Amino acid sequence: MQASRVGERVAYYNDPDVLQAADQSSNEAKGAGMDWDATSNPVWLPSNTAWHCDYMAKRAYIKHKYRLTMRQGEKTQTVNLLTQCAAR
Repeated sequence: MQASRVGERVAYYNDPDVLQAADQSSNEAKGAGMDWDATSNPVWLPSNTAWHCDYMAKRAYIKHKYRLTMRQGEKTQTVNLLTQCAAR
């Protein structure tokens, strides 16, 4: 976040929407974050595919809520996945 938005960090860090319970292996995998070297799909997704739609929708909501940016690959993956979710 930009220096002018430092006050928002506390709200972000304590936001129940941001906090997600996870088992240790999932938490460690998610902690690795984005794979910027990936040619497609740089965003980590849970191993349980049933959670992909909910996870990505929540992630997009949080990005919007806190005015966080997305790189092009991240945006493409998000739009593609959520479009598939909406078609179900």
